[in-house]
Amino acid sequence: MRCYLLTMFGFVIPAISCVAAQDFVLPIGGTPYEDWTIVNYVDLDPSSDIEDWRGGGYTYNGHNAIDFTLPNFAAMDAGVDVYAARSGTVIHINDGEYDRWSRVNPNPGDLPNYVVIDHGGGIVTEYLHLKNSSIPVAVGQSVSAGQKIGEVGSSGYSSDAHLHFAVYDSGTVVETYLDPASWWESPLAYAGDVAGTLDFGIVDHIPTTAELVDRPIDHDVFYRSDGSGQVAYSWVNLFGFDPGDDLDYYFYRPDGSEQAHWHWTTGEIRYGWWYAGIGLPAVPALGEWTLTAQRNGTTLYSDSFWVHTSPGDFTGDGIVDGNDFLTWQRDPNIGNLADWQANYGDGGMLTGTLAVPEPTTLAVVCIALIFTGSLPVFRSYRFRLGANS
Repeated sequence: MRCYLLTMFGFVIPAISCVAAQDFVLPIGGTPYEDWTIVNYVDLDPSSDIEDWRGGGYTYNGHNAIDFTLPNFAAMDAGVDVYAARSGTVIHINDGEYDRWSRVNPNPGDLPNYVVIDHGGGIVTEYLHLKNSSIPVAVGQSVSAGQKIGEVGSSGYSSDAHLHFAVYDSGTVVETYLDPASWWESPLAYAGDVAGTLDFGIVDHIPTTAELVDRPIDHDVFYRSDGSGQVAYSWVNLFGFDPGDDLDYYFYRPDGSEQAHWHWTTGEIRYGWWYAGIGLPAVPALGEWTLTAQRNGTTLYSDSFWVHTSPGDFTGDGIVDGNDFLTWQRDPNIGNLADWQANYGDGGMLTGTLAVPEPTTLAVVCIALIFTGSLPVFRSYRFRLGANS
């Protein structure tokens, strides 16, 4: 087994004490680059500059681990398991800490929830920023590879829900992806080679950073009865974009005809949010409006929103009757009060249809990149081995 270590002076050297052992399994549940992405690797540059194991910028100065990142707190709340990467013995834990720190309410001095496992032969792994009260193991307990040891959270000095996974050999940080075949059962593709989306949705206003960190409440139903000035915004959590990538948005009317097309050339986006919107005409076409976003000509995601006559017209036929009640009753979100209020409100009923022609032009609302990976998106608590239990 061939290993490399990052020394305290920043030099990468062969590890003399590293011995052949069980390969690591993924320490996080879910599907790679669908449920989460990697935003940071170990910083291998000893200076104030940064360099990840591929010579790229997927790190920040002094970072000592891999950050597996969720799209938002909604994903965290749904529960994403953290697993022991290899069999070993739990030697340190900390639990009970607040777990929703973020870029909108950072707390640099707060201690994270964490688990530390000794795998023998000098190899130790750390799992930081875990969800409060999610740790089912105890100090001294033996664990097997793939055994649940907690859930992803955002405790400690953290900007988003993520798992900070660090590997040490005799107290020295190891960048396992310098020799992935020797460390990992199934090595992942380099994060900079994979672009995609983690989550997206429709809202009726420009989402705030706080909303994006949590996850905006879906608002994918609009009404003619609300009149002019309505805007449907599509927000998305992006990752893996390279400088010069093309990003295109296409908006379509319910009859399938193209309403608008907008094009941008992006910078690097390791992890960030984008939104685009269209201003609806005073009398928008009834039915399902759709949109498609493409990166370099390949579809990233598609979404849709509905235009009904008025609140209560759940079938979209322009008439409020018993069929609307049955449709409402079968809605899987019927127990979600926030969804109900966002999409259906409390407006009055309208029993007729409107036949006013739709305008031929539609305003396109410019997009905005909320956060990009060029920012130091994670600040992880620097755990001192053996300092806490």
